[in-house]
Amino acid sequence: MAERAEEPPDPGRAGSAAEFVGEMRRLRAWSGLTFRQLERNAAGAGDVLPHSTLVAVLRRDRLPREELLRAYARACGCGPEAVTAWVTARRRLAVAEAAPADVSPAVTPRPAPRPPWRRRWLAAVAAGTALPLAVAGGSAYVSSSAFSQGSIAVEECPRPLMVGAYGTCVRRLQEQLRRRGLDLPADAWYGPYTKMRVVAFQTFTGLANTGMADDETWSALTSAGFEVGARWPAFRVERRLREVFTADPSGAVALAHCLSNTDPLWIYSTEPGVRRWGLFQFTDLEVYRAGATQAMALDPEWNIRAAHALWRRTGDFRHWSCRPGALPVTPDREVTRSTR
Repeated sequence: MAERAEEPPDPGRAGSAAEFVGEMRRLRAWSGLTFRQLERNAAGAGDVLPHSTLVAVLRRDRLPREELLRAYARACGCGPEAVTAWVTARRRLAVAEAAPADVSPAVTPRPAPRPPWRRRWLAAVAAGTALPLAVAGGSAYVSSSAFSQGSIAVEECPRPLMVGAYGTCVRRLQEQLRRRGLDLPADAWYGPYTKMRVVAFQTFTGLANTGMADDETWSALTSAGFEVGARWPAFRVERRLREVFTADPSGAVALAHCLSNTDPLWIYSTEPGVRRWGLFQFTDLEVYRAGATQAMALDPEWNIRAAHALWRRTGDFRHWSCRPGALPVTPDREVTRSTR
């Protein structure tokens, strides 16, 4: 292992995406670890950080995904405060990239025409109404009769939409997901349940499964192609569980109901950077170690079989723990539960 420098790189010094990635490269040099060693460190911490992906990220001059950055910083040996510093610096640069560039006072260019949604936004502000627009880090609320009447086109919706957004654009998103076979209520609220369905769609279509409706996600949703196959209803899930877990069918059904509401497409995070997939809520690391993919983990047959194989090794359900009654009563109410 190479000798470690006294002080780690400071992400706060980065003034652009290229400089930020340069600091990330210096962080790897500071750690003295190879790409494969970083991958193993990440796996030991419960993160998924393929060395090939990391090589590609450090070759580009674009900001990495926040989830990947967290895993990378931890794998390099950063503590919680340092990891937070890296994420904070990334968010600052992401906001700066999204903001319009400054115009020199010496130059007075002709202003570009405002996009339709921007014109409606300004009209709404002038009218003193409020329309929900998703913004980086949360949601801003501005309103307009055009949205309430549903006259806005999908192309005019702000990007990305994310948890906390509310309004016609979210309803349009939910309707597109439903057309693709992902059942959810079109209630115009972007809560955890809607995020799960977005992640499922992104996973099945090979997009970055961020849970945010960005340009690529909208494009895939509104173009011809992918549809989710017939989803297993709860009675079919329970029937299959009883067929496979013949030694303890009731225990298997109760556990699946507690962990995922017997929803094969249940995707949830119980702690930062750790996602759990499908009926028995396997983590990214468990899926990776099983030689499977996240899309496979959302297949109820695979998930049930993998859970049964684990049950056979232990002889019981000790691998999982779940507080009964901890699942949401309504789809987009926050979930608080304990899973291992």
